[in-house]
Amino acid sequence: MKNDIDRINSLRDKLKSKHIETGISTNVLLKKYFIDGFIYLISKSEYNNIFIWKGGFILSAITGIQKGQL
Repeated sequence: MKNDIDRINSLRDKLKSKHIETGISTNVLLKKYFIDGFIYLISKSEYNNIFIWKGGFILSAITGIQKGQL
């Protein structure tokens, strides 16, 4: 349990530092962190040669813009 709390605090501190450094919202940085982790896991899986990543999906996930909002 303590290890999980340490990881959460570490991630929060890294996100805050990156926010201060870049000015990018911590919510956007957190979404990017999880999407990058997901892509990494797919790249190491048995499905890496058959997985197709659609660019619009990642843009909408990071920006929060959903279909029909523009």
